[in-house]
Amino acid sequence: MTRGSQWVRWTTAGVVLVTLIITLNLVAFTGLFRPYDIDIADQSSWTRDAGGVITGHDSFTYTGTTDHCWLLIHSFAATPDEMRGLAERLSIDLGQCIVAPRLNGHATLPSDVQRYTMEEWYTQVENAHAELAKSCDQVSVVGSSIGGALALALAERHDLAAVYAVNPYLYHTPVKWHYFGTPEWYMETFEPLLHFVRRRTVAQIADPVGLSEHVAYYHLPVRPMVASKDFFATVERDLPHISEPLLILHSISDPVSDFSSTATNIHETVSSSNKKLIPYSASEHILLRDYDREDVIDEIVKFAQYQ
Repeated sequence: MTRGSQWVRWTTAGVVLVTLIITLNLVAFTGLFRPYDIDIADQSSWTRDAGGVITGHDSFTYTGTTDHCWLLIHSFAATPDEMRGLAERLSIDLGQCIVAPRLNGHATLPSDVQRYTMEEWYTQVENAHAELAKSCDQVSVVGSSIGGALALALAERHDLAAVYAVNPYLYHTPVKWHYFGTPEWYMETFEPLLHFVRRRTVAQIADPVGLSEHVAYYHLPVRPMVASKDFFATVERDLPHISEPLLILHSISDPVSDFSSTATNIHETVSSSNKKLIPYSASEHILLRDYDREDVIDEIVKFAQYQ
């Protein structure tokens, strides 16, 4: 056997091995070949009420004064309960009306959320704002992750008292160089095959206590993010339309939403004269469940008190 033919054989064997490893990983951690398994992990993980909503995780409202009201928007695949700690503090310290809607498809099963896009969730948020505005003199909006993008979109199209973006999502944090592409490219290219991504834990939360309290889907549908590409691009394009007071709270090491291209870019691009960006180093993506959550809530309350 010549050295050249031996090299070809070894190269072919290496390619086959790498392909096998990649395929096994995709089968293990995505919906490759198994699109109908999307609900398996979540069906047995949570108890549900008669309407199919995870018990204790539906929309909620705190009554209070209506001179200034609050709309709280949770993150992707999570539930309104993510905003509960913040809502309790706002209610105790400010005594104002608070509404935390459950985004369509959330707190039920992952197969429900994959039917929606950011445009549809924006319509839901816009309707919630319109309903609040009927009885409230002013409305402030707080959004976590994609909820932050929804809050920014609302500020671009409506007059708000203030906007609070908690680890807002516009761009995914870049992956390591050897992945040969951005997360957005992978999602857009392989979404018809992958269907969903399986997670070992319900969210990127460094604090084990916060992680144990958080309820979210174990299987993340890929389609909503792929189908919402234009929505995120429009939010970024229209950032100069935002002139409301703006507080951005973002983890520097957020593994989901890139700090530089998202938080820093938002802060530099909006037209708000009253704006502030607070970075955090101990937490990951769900700030309101992580190590810095008390400081995050303190900063939101303090910013609101000085408007």
